[in-house]
Amino acid sequence: MSKGRVLVIDDDEWVCRLLAVAMKEAGFQITITENAADGFFRAVEEQPDCIVCDVDLPDHNGYWVAKKIRAHPSSIAMAPFVFLSGYVFPIEGMPWIFRQLTYVIPAKYFIQVVRGIVLRGAGIRELWEPVALLFAFTVLIIGLAIARFQKTAK
Repeated sequence: MSKGRVLVIDDDEWVCRLLAVAMKEAGFQITITENAADGFFRAVEEQPDCIVCDVDLPDHNGYWVAKKIRAHPSSIAMAPFVFLSGYVFPIEGMPWIFRQLTYVIPAKYFIQVVRGIVLRGAGIRELWEPVALLFAFTVLIIGLAIARFQKTAK
């Protein structure tokens, strides 16, 4: 029995294959389209439970798809919509100063965790360091927020 239907709108064959395998193994039915216009028409026609859409598509961008779907009078307008983006650059190719700045940006560690889980199937033993750093960032930010709130409450 299927857990639900997912529409994937992406022109990258490798990404589509990766998502299809992972989602099918998780029990979902998958429909794949390669451009924005076909994706919109498939969404209206099939009414999937979730839509995963690339931002950079050959005919229109993913925002165009989202806008059209959200404006549609059917129940598809309420379906969860997840954007994919290929705009993550390797840190090694950045100038030295920017590489150093990445150490204080939590997204770096989040991406390490996601890549480890999705691409390698890594567990907590392999990912403890970026997870610990994300936890430290969380504690720091919450601590700063509490201090700020107490300061403004007085």
